Amino acid sequence: MKFDESWRRVAGYVYPREMIERFQQMSNSGGTWGEDGRLYATGHDDGAVFVLSLPTAGSVLLLQEVLPVAAEGQGIAWDRSEPGTLYSILRSTREVVVSKLR
Repeated sequence: MKFDESWRRVAGYVYPREMIERFQQMSNSGGTWGEDGRLYATGHDDGAVFVLSLPTAGSVLLLQEVLPVAAEGQGIAWDRSEPGTLYSILRSTREVVVSKLR
């Protein structure tokens, strides 16, 4: 969703079909905007970060690339003091994973 300064909805977006298919029976779990203006999102168990951009027209987000990570999704966050450093969770072992993305 995109809102104006008065919190009125001005746009809404959906994930592309191939991303939803990779979610299988689950859903999106984590997401964060990168300094490059793209949305980085994860599913629950896929071990991947989906890199998306806003469409110039329409409501379907554009899947730019899928980056492998040694994590299972759940939550992600950028380390804003270390460019390209993304924190995620390896739920099965309760570990925080630090990934260096280009």
